[in-house]
Amino acid sequence: MSLPIVVNENQVKVFNFYQQGNIYQATFFRRKLHKLVRLFDLASRTAAYTLGYALAEKNDTVLITVGLDGYKVWTDLRSTVAPQPVSQLNRPPTPADDFYSP
Repeated sequence: MSLPIVVNENQVKVFNFYQQGNIYQATFFRRKLHKLVRLFDLASRTAAYTLGYALAEKNDTVLITVGLDGYKVWTDLRSTVAPQPVSQLNRPPTPADDFYSP
């Protein structure tokens, strides 16, 4: 297991991509494409890091970006974890968003 990489949000370039009727965010960092899995506000740092470590334990490459608006957890584009559509970025998590189960 490799630990999540934590960087300032201004060190990555974010772009949108279209897949199966939804628009998602992605970034290119250290020669890898990452998809946005979840957005957290600044008060939810522990939740962002918990999700990052849970994904890393599944051998996913995880990137956590920190910005003025909060934390973003990204994983390798080839990961089986579903990305979060841009239209749902500001909604609160639901039980269906259970990233912690094996």
